[in-house]
Amino acid sequence: MQEKFDLVCIGGGPAGQKAAIQAAKCGKRAALIDVRERLGGASVHSGTVPSKMLQETSRFLRRVRAEGNRGLSVELPQKISILELLARNRQILHTEEDLAEEQAARNLVHVFRGKGKVLGPHLVEVTGPYNEKIQLQTEYIVLATGSRPHRPDSIPFEDQVIYDSDGVLTLRKLPGKLAVLGGGIIGCEYASIFANLGVEVHLIDPSDSILNWADREIALTLGDALQKLGLQIHTKDDIVEYRRTEDGVKIRTKQEKEILVDQVLISKGRQGNAEDLGLENVGLSASSRGTLKVNDEYQTDVPSIFAAGDIIGHPALSSTSMHQGMYIARYLFLGERPRFSRSQMPVAIWTVPEVAFIGSTEEELKAQGVDYGVGRSDFKENTRALMTGETRGLLKLLFERKSHKLLAVHMVSDRATELLSLGQTVVHLGGTVDYFFHHIFNYPTLSGVYKSAALDAINAHDMTPAAVK
Repeated sequence: MQEKFDLVCIGGGPAGQKAAIQAAKCGKRAALIDVRERLGGASVHSGTVPSKMLQETSRFLRRVRAEGNRGLSVELPQKISILELLARNRQILHTEEDLAEEQAARNLVHVFRGKGKVLGPHLVEVTGPYNEKIQLQTEYIVLATGSRPHRPDSIPFEDQVIYDSDGVLTLRKLPGKLAVLGGGIIGCEYASIFANLGVEVHLIDPSDSILNWADREIALTLGDALQKLGLQIHTKDDIVEYRRTEDGVKIRTKQEKEILVDQVLISKGRQGNAEDLGLENVGLSASSRGTLKVNDEYQTDVPSIFAAGDIIGHPALSSTSMHQGMYIARYLFLGERPRFSRSQMPVAIWTVPEVAFIGSTEEELKAQGVDYGVGRSDFKENTRALMTGETRGLLKLLFERKSHKLLAVHMVSDRATELLSLGQTVVHLGGTVDYFFHHIFNYPTLSGVYKSAALDAINAHDMTPAAVK
């Protein structure tokens, strides 16, 4: 049996959903294949949504406790179980699943439950839950199967004891002491969440800093903030031995440290879900990390096959995956060209405090020989931050000195993921740092740090702001 479509997406996460829905909005017949019972992908079921929900819960609890320290009468149990913390997660997840299903149905996207496999440049096979098979003939194919935690063979994973980020959501007990191996996005997010919940956390990373690819000053500022949360950071180190004891897990590090913890969270990056996709049937192959190579239009070496989301690697965020999926459909059926590349997309990290940025780091601008300037603002001088008690943070504006053109925005602060949007807009519109000087910000607001940073840039570099046109 065969059905015909204009676009077939394999993978029901953010990229696949948006590609299929956008194709349907363009008047095309679109199909969406997903192996899970409900749509949403790792973003909804094990990644973005549940981890951010846990972060919000940890932030709330910390703020309530902080109010108690300021003299307000606040009663909270000394210990809160992980099951209680995850209870609201399940409510949000069900809502997100229902929303994904509703949007697909509302836009007349044909949803197939099962495993999708590429048989040819224009042919996909779906194997259903009862091993029934159907073939879909299509003009274009989008591969958006997402990713999963990378699990090195050298690590003795054990349920509830030594686990990856997916395992966090199945925990039955909140640890008293936790070691986190890996100072990247996911490792830093969960390390800060657990520290916020009062867990003794040891964050271990072989690099010389956490988030070693981010702007150095921002990474160091985050590190300082995490240490003030009580988190212990061990850089230039690695775990070389895991030994189970009656009291937990004794880990030994490369620097000969021995640390006894209750649990170990392994965060060694992600692995693209490229297995059993039938790539060999069309002459495609994935990298060792399961990622596919694409061009600026997200097209693989096979003209009719595109890929988006985690399976094409960095930045591997739900936001960028949605954009990529939507763009593919608009490129194919409306002829639109990309407005900006993957390197120009915003990055958000839900640590406590959060990190967000767009554009090159200061180190990258130096390496490129760009004559740039810097404007900084410390959140401890922001009135709204003083009111909320969230004064840990820094905003950096990087701009071209001659033209004042804004090149990049880097931020670590409470709500940085929200605050980035203003700077991102100015970057994408080709605006200058002068905009923030002339702009009138409501007072007191966190966004006022942009004006403070612009004033710092003007004073530090003896600049004359351009007149408003």
